[in-house]
Amino acid sequence: MDHLESLLEDLHRQNQIALNKPKRKFFDRDDVDHPSRRRVFVVVEGLYANYGDLCPLPQLIALKRKYKFRIFLDETFSVGTVGGTGRGVTEHFNIPQASIDLVTGSLEHALGSTGGFCCGSSFVVDHQRLSGVGYCFSASLPPLLAASASKALDLIDKNTALFEQLKTKSELMHKSLSRINGLTVGSWNGSPIQHLRLQKSTGSHQSDSELLNAITNKVLESGKTLFLTSKYAPDETIAPLPSIRVLVNADMSQEELISAADELDQAVRNVLGHA
Repeated sequence: MDHLESLLEDLHRQNQIALNKPKRKFFDRDDVDHPSRRRVFVVVEGLYANYGDLCPLPQLIALKRKYKFRIFLDETFSVGTVGGTGRGVTEHFNIPQASIDLVTGSLEHALGSTGGFCCGSSFVVDHQRLSGVGYCFSASLPPLLAASASKALDLIDKNTALFEQLKTKSELMHKSLSRINGLTVGSWNGSPIQHLRLQKSTGSHQSDSELLNAITNKVLESGKTLFLTSKYAPDETIAPLPSIRVLVNADMSQEELISAADELDQAVRNVLGHA
């Protein structure tokens, strides 16, 4: 929080960030304690795909009121997975959606379709509808996929018990994975996305990736669970440390979750030599 606040103070003093060529500044998602009187936009993920933790939205809202900046919230992985009825981090933190200037997300994950959505005030949405890249250079969503996304929304709206099941199973998976000696879980315990990284990094992204690949390959050879290491684009501005990403589904049984964690634990013992 202190780092973000310091960035905002700098921008406020310098009156920076022109609309035509904005400067990008990155802040740690856990450190939100920083925009100018002019156009400053803080862009955050609701549930971080590369870490599996939640953005500190209440603290961001407090800073927004202080520094008068705009929040763009990407709910790609939090819509359909987080909150009592799957409405994302605004619901999780009980924050009115009107407090967020722009909410975007994908229909490709929890909703099992393709394309995306953009929510905000009528002014913002009208601007996006006419000026967005998708409107100018892309085709419309095929009717079949639009209908499937709409049906998925209907289904989760009628079965909100799914989200408590998902949270309970995510917490169980987090607890099971946290017991594995040699790997560390840095994700929020209620997240359906769990990332495991080496407790002791080799100091090299390549070497860490090779060790994690060896672990997932060992699980594939001897178990019945498929684990894959996360892949990051070579031109990532700030590349996360290599990890094994584990996804939890509400339909998975407790036995399946515990069995998967046990298989991974055994593979870690074989590859890293931990007792």
